[in-house]
Amino acid sequence: IFPVAQWEKLWGDMSAIPELDCRFLIVSRRRGQQLKDVAQLDGWLRDGSAAYVDSLCEWE
Repeated sequence: IFPVAQWEKLWGDMSAIPELDCRFLIVSRRRGQQLKDVAQLDGWLRDGSAAYVDSLCEWE
């Protein structure tokens, strides 16, 4: 487990500091995907994110 820090606009500058150990990790898109527009629903359904959320829910 690595501690995580997020720099959005300064990331390019922060990764150039030799004392800073920078790494990139591959994570599932379903983990942090946010739907902010109706136009994203089709892609969300096709990439498996909808099925993932469905698997977390208990439907009656």
